Amino acid sequence: MAKEPFRIIAVCTGNTCRSPFVEGYLRHALRRAGLDEDVEVTSAGIFAANGHPATAHATAVAQDYGVDLSAFRSQPVTEELIHDQHLILTLEETHEDYLLEHFPELASKIRPLGSFIHPAPLRHITDPVGGDLALFEYVGRLIVRGVDGILESWDDVKNRYFLGGPHTYAIGSDHRGYELKQFVKGFLTRAGVNVVDAGTYDSTSCDHPDYAFQVGELVATHQVDRGILICSSGHGMVIAVNKVQGVRGVVPINREHCEVSRHHNNANVLCLAADYFSRADIEQMLKAFMYTDFLGGKYQRRINKISRAERVHETEVEDRISADSIPA
Repeated sequence: MAKEPFRIIAVCTGNTCRSPFVEGYLRHALRRAGLDEDVEVTSAGIFAANGHPATAHATAVAQDYGVDLSAFRSQPVTEELIHDQHLILTLEETHEDYLLEHFPELASKIRPLGSFIHPAPLRHITDPVGGDLALFEYVGRLIVRGVDGILESWDDVKNRYFLGGPHTYAIGSDHRGYELKQFVKGFLTRAGVNVVDAGTYDSTSCDHPDYAFQVGELVATHQVDRGILICSSGHGMVIAVNKVQGVRGVVPINREHCEVSRHHNNANVLCLAADYFSRADIEQMLKAFMYTDFLGGKYQRRINKISRAERVHETEVEDRISADSIPA
């Protein structure tokens, strides 16, 4: 029986500029590194039509990196195509939003290409459509850095997405949550989860936002799969971490409440109250957080509205305040 290939797809909007470049350059980089055996790379667009060539700018920039896109033709994302992949690389948050709405069961396979850009990962890579060649050259550099980042961590990427290796959680606490953090780390490790400890590392008094923001950034940029934060009440941590765009932090009161946060809200950071729950209660909430799947569909549509508000509401409010403050 033939060995199954590691299938990777790059997803963007129209599949004529960014994702063709990702597809072509990733193939090129894998071949150059001698890693292309048993790896299949393709691309598609959420709103793409079949058969369109790559844009002139994409083709020109690709040539600068030794990639020929002259034979490339676009294709749309389909249920059959997307379910056949092991790793789904998105270019923008809206691409991830769309996929989670229609295919929530694929959540663990989706990762923004920008998350592989180090040392400063990105949540999205700008759409250059309508811009000049210089803009696409800039976007091309980001794509190259993202693809190079994949190759730099190739063994980990292959283990996580192709071989079904363990997920990684970031965990943080203040001094009031330190003791429980040690307990939770042990629980996660025994459950086969990789743990990134963002601190604090002892019971000395400290400020909880410092650790909330560290964990939140790791989750928002997909450096880890999910996050767990602990303070005395959980309130301080959840208020702080939800200031990080892309984080959906919750403070559940029991296992069922935690299950709903995953089913309906795709919660990605669990905030625990060290002073209010027994170890048995904590274990039940951890299990719910770890093993409950997101339902997608109408629930993702609602999350999309929140995500759009995160991106535009602050600017709209500032503009409105400025306009209202102008004397008649």
